[in-house]
Amino acid sequence: MQGTGDRKPCNIYIDCMHGITGPYAKRIFHQELGAPLGNIHNAVPLEDFGGGHPDPNLTYAHHMVEEIRDGEYDFGAAFDGDGDRNMILGHKAFFVTPSDSLAVIANNREKDGMWASLAWLSVLAHTKKDLRVLLEEHWATYGRNYFTRYDYEHCESDPSHAMIDALEKKITAPGFVGSQHTADNKAFTVAKADNFSYTDPVKGFVSAKQGLRIIFQDGSRIVMRLSGTGSSGATIRLYIDSYEADPQKCKLDAQTMLKPLVDIALRPLNLKSTQEGASPPSSHNQYTRTSSSHSDASVT
Repeated sequence: MQGTGDRKPCNIYIDCMHGITGPYAKRIFHQELGAPLGNIHNAVPLEDFGGGHPDPNLTYAHHMVEEIRDGEYDFGAAFDGDGDRNMILGHKAFFVTPSDSLAVIANNREKDGMWASLAWLSVLAHTKKDLRVLLEEHWATYGRNYFTRYDYEHCESDPSHAMIDALEKKITAPGFVGSQHTADNKAFTVAKADNFSYTDPVKGFVSAKQGLRIIFQDGSRIVMRLSGTGSSGATIRLYIDSYEADPQKCKLDAQTMLKPLVDIALRPLNLKSTQEGASPPSSHNQYTRTSSSHSDASVT
């Protein structure tokens, strides 16, 4: 907002349209981000929205459009009465459609733990419900994706690469797709198996060998990849997830629900017996880190 050595300050125009966002806008844009208080307009919530229509579009927020069109401001945002919609404008009132707004945000996405935390707090404040209650209600409506991750750390790089190469040959061999795998009286039929490759839909570049995938007919997945193959050794990462639609089964322990898939995943890798000290414990629902001083892992 204030600018840096290689970037000029960003002059913003915020219009709250006399809706609920006024106090929040002043706190966030003025007190926290340093925008001049005079750049935040119609920030007092009014029952009649000041006689205007609290719909942030080019018609009802035309006053903001005219102000920004003069070129003084770099960015403009208007919010509707209850703060769940907005209109975004650029320099000289360049209009951003809602679909373009979402697309650009998604295209420039970055991991932002703070943003995610604030989003959660917003949901909790709005619903006035405990986080666990929210999740259980969500699962009851949409089902649950059970997920677990195992990390085998400090493995020797060469044997780990050899294991992944051997496993790739195994899962891409003729006949593997369509094969059935059983554990704990549950059977899974392979629908697809590959070494995932991503092609950027815009720039066209290809990122190959991003991880071995075994996808079953019910949508369950086993994914394995190597990372951190530096001086400290390789880390073998194993990801397993499975969708459960039955509300009665959506509150069960993840390790219990995923145990058949975990057993199927570990069986060809022989990781339990060949990774010293690396047998993954079953007490963690989401993420298990294990450590190994060496790797003689193999595919059987």
